[in-house]
Amino acid sequence: MFVDDLVGQFYNKLSGKRVLIVVHHDLDAICSVTILQTLFKCDSRVYALEPVGGVEDLKQAYERYRHDIKDILLINCGGTIDIVETLEPEEDCTFFILDSHKPTDFTNIYNNSQVRVLCRMDDVELENVPEYSQIYDDSDEDIEEEEDEEEGGGGGGEG
Repeated sequence: MFVDDLVGQFYNKLSGKRVLIVVHHDLDAICSVTILQTLFKCDSRVYALEPVGGVEDLKQAYERYRHDIKDILLINCGGTIDIVETLEPEEDCTFFILDSHKPTDFTNIYNNSQVRVLCRMDDVELENVPEYSQIYDDSDEDIEEEEDEEEGGGGGGEG
């Protein structure tokens, strides 16, 4: 889900919790984490920092902390993949994704329980984000249509 109140829905949610910050090794991410570290130090927040270069590094970083830390901030990583499917976290784990890489994986946007996509809402063109039902239509009608097409395309019918 998109987070539009960065202070209330992100920063204050982490108050009193240990946070894992996973940061990509690009310049934007390093600058972002430096600013965030300063804020965390001013507020006496406890965090662990893990640099990553790709998905495999991300998996390894998460595995090291998965039993100790339940709030994970991903800076310039994790946004373009289905983070829950990739890392298979426990139900009580929450990912905060701050990633400038595009496109953002839709499963991250529509996961209301474990994933929070951090962004300025005026930067998001919501009219370009399809509705959940347009992407994930699990209706029986679609399945029946596919089965009918498969059965009808075999030839050799009665006649």
